[in-house]
Amino acid sequence: MEPHAPGSAAARSKASGSHVSDASAVADKIRIFHLKYANAREMAGVVSQVFPTPVFLEGNVVRAGVRVVPDDRTNSLVVSADALGAELFPRIDELIQQLDVEVKPAH
Repeated sequence: MEPHAPGSAAARSKASGSHVSDASAVADKIRIFHLKYANAREMAGVVSQVFPTPVFLEGNVVRAGVRVVPDDRTNSLVVSADALGAELFPRIDELIQQLDVEVKPAH
């Protein structure tokens, strides 16, 4: 997914019903993935398992690639990442789009 300006129409809606916001005013990149069908807490678990948070030393700095936090109130995922982890945002977005779909009950 292409990055969008915060608050833009493109950032607010996508055909799948979920959308992404980008808050770049902080050192880490933060994206908010709004879910339409999936439960945020369950999706956070899946995303965290598929993209585990690596912790490594870079000089004297400890880095964590990606962190996923569910927001139950808005049914969204708040995903923060350092520069290395931010490279995973397109893959995270793709995974969320594929999983955030309506599931019809079995008869």
